[in-house]
Amino acid sequence: MDINEFKRKYSNESDTKAVCDWLFENVGNEKWSFWLADYKFNGELSGPVWMQSNLIGGFFRNIEEYQKNCFASALVMTNDEGAQKIGMVWLVPGQELPPKFHTVEVGACMAESFDLVKINPLENEKDRDLVTKYFCWTEDKGAFDGYTYASGKIFK
Repeated sequence: MDINEFKRKYSNESDTKAVCDWLFENVGNEKWSFWLADYKFNGELSGPVWMQSNLIGGFFRNIEEYQKNCFASALVMTNDEGAQKIGMVWLVPGQELPPKFHTVEVGACMAESFDLVKINPLENEKDRDLVTKYFCWTEDKGAFDGYTYASGKIFK
């Protein structure tokens, strides 16, 4: 699969769900992998949602060189009690995370700040639904284990 073709489709087509379907049909299990990243310090998040969006932006800036080959959707989510959490779904080349995800640089390390779990939306319907929700920024109340989309950023 050509990641740039996917990025163009994602950016230019209005039906993001159809773009996700295209992705699942064209991405190969051998050449690409999906990763769920849950922020380890969600309990410490407070303040307006834009502050958490800025935090995501900081992580993205530290790994800018991967924009050519990777794609991610990062969400800030809230629940009815006002708690917030950050989660991301990454699409990366190969079966392992890029090396810089494990490197402490400029005070931010994905592996130190996020629980990173490989998921398989090509073989697991629950994972496919999760990737689709993240990539489509699903706004259904409680769609993310009781949390609702509040803000998002795309890494492309």
